[in-house]
Amino acid sequence: MKVSEIMTTKVITVPEQATLTKTAKILADNDISGAPVVNNKNELVGIISEKDLFKALYPSHAEFYDSPGVWIDLDKLEEKTKQSADKLVQDMMVREVITVNADASLMQVGSMMLVRGIHRVVVVGQDEQIEGIVTRRDIYKNILKKRLNI
Repeated sequence: MKVSEIMTTKVITVPEQATLTKTAKILADNDISGAPVVNNKNELVGIISEKDLFKALYPSHAEFYDSPGVWIDLDKLEEKTKQSADKLVQDMMVREVITVNADASLMQVGSMMLVRGIHRVVVVGQDEQIEGIVTRRDIYKNILKKRLNI
């Protein structure tokens, strides 16, 4: 089975200048957990997920150890969370985007997702323009349906 057979072609993207709040709204409104990030030329520049947004709301290990009092005090933590609302996607996104072409094998892409610990890959054409997206759930559902008759 090929990626082209199951990929979503109506891809929701996020502008790299979007804020955390705007990005969270895009993901929630479209019931998706992540999306490709594009620049003002509509070029793929990264990928953002709920996990990235969640990480932006909480301290890194270094931040925690530098000032643990801020992160232990729940009122201060809530205030820090409010301050995160204006963080830009370009500062939170993963820049190394895993892409495949539409002819890629689903089994190969599924293996790549497992090895790299990712949940989605962007499908691009020869011109590197976004043609679709495939999620781990897409692969899972299709393999179960086709191979295990579920």
